[in-house]
Amino acid sequence: MARFIETIKSIFVSSVPSEYAHGFSRSNSYLNISRAKTMSLLILVIELCVLLLTFIPSIATLFGSYLLTYRWMYVFIIVAVLLTYLAIRFLKSHVGKLHVIELAAFVFLQWCVLLTVLDALRGIQSGVYYFIAMALSIVVVLRPSKSLRMYGISFILYIILSFVILKDSTLVFSNVINGSSFIITTWIISIIVYRLRGRDYTKQQIIEEQNQQLSTMANMDHLSGINNRRTLDDQLLKLYQQGLENQTPLSVMMIDIDEYKSFNDTYGHIKGDHVLKAIASRIEMITNVYSSQAFRYGGDEFCVLIPEISVDQLKNVVKELFHSIEIMQIENEASKYNRYLTISVGFFNKVPSAEDKPWDFIDQADKDLYISKKKRVKNETKRA
Repeated sequence: MARFIETIKSIFVSSVPSEYAHGFSRSNSYLNISRAKTMSLLILVIELCVLLLTFIPSIATLFGSYLLTYRWMYVFIIVAVLLTYLAIRFLKSHVGKLHVIELAAFVFLQWCVLLTVLDALRGIQSGVYYFIAMALSIVVVLRPSKSLRMYGISFILYIILSFVILKDSTLVFSNVINGSSFIITTWIISIIVYRLRGRDYTKQQIIEEQNQQLSTMANMDHLSGINNRRTLDDQLLKLYQQGLENQTPLSVMMIDIDEYKSFNDTYGHIKGDHVLKAIASRIEMITNVYSSQAFRYGGDEFCVLIPEISVDQLKNVVKELFHSIEIMQIENEASKYNRYLTISVGFFNKVPSAEDKPWDFIDQADKDLYISKKKRVKNETKRA
């Protein structure tokens, strides 16, 4: 019994994991809105054609005394569908569009119930209601609880109208038996459509996440934890073109850990790797404030790309970076000039022009790094 109850509960609970539930709901919303536009136009054309056919004398006689009733029913559904299409087309509220679609589907289904009962009253077993119910179960993606309400209410209305209007107990009993089987089958189909879409959506999200992870791994330097040289090429070109189009400056910083080889030889590569990662983290933390991107350029060198900042702002970034590394106070007994590990920084800031090449910015910053390192060694030598 407990297993049966759990099975029933699972029907009404989405098969989509909670972390994807919101996205799945929005995806269904967009799908339903797109399909509703197409279906509205299709129904509008069909019902308009049917209405026009009722004015052809040879066809009009087929409706007998119910001709006017049929015409008014066609006029009603044409107006309703037209209003539905206009609401979907022009409403700005996404939620409002969904409410319109759900209401329109419900009204259309009840209209089909009336049409089917009216046909039965004329001695015609048209099955319009069943056909539309089946079509809606495939076209409109609804949660099982919503589809149950929609199909359940329409079927109850169908049975009540059959009993009141047809007044044929045998026919009503037949409608109850056959209709129940059909509506249950329709509801099951809607559940299958909903759950299959949920399964496909979940698979798609997992694949996208895996692709994103692979992309991140491919673009990341695993030792330092920041972007690698491969990513630098792409981002440099992107920011260069952005600066060229908008005529905004692009700044490049080249950073080198002073006497890193000696540090490695003295303390070992494991500690050297930890230091490399720690400094990379500080570089990323300081420069992130300016919407920049940090990259490991190679060995103990790093590169930072910063869009749309002035030279003065860039100099402040350099000062902040120097200060951040100094307060880390990483002891470096291998240094001839300083008790603690230090860095050297070179930078270049310019508004890109057509004469420039993206890698000119790297070259200029690298040259400035070389000059900066020479000055630093010279100053440290004087202090010593």
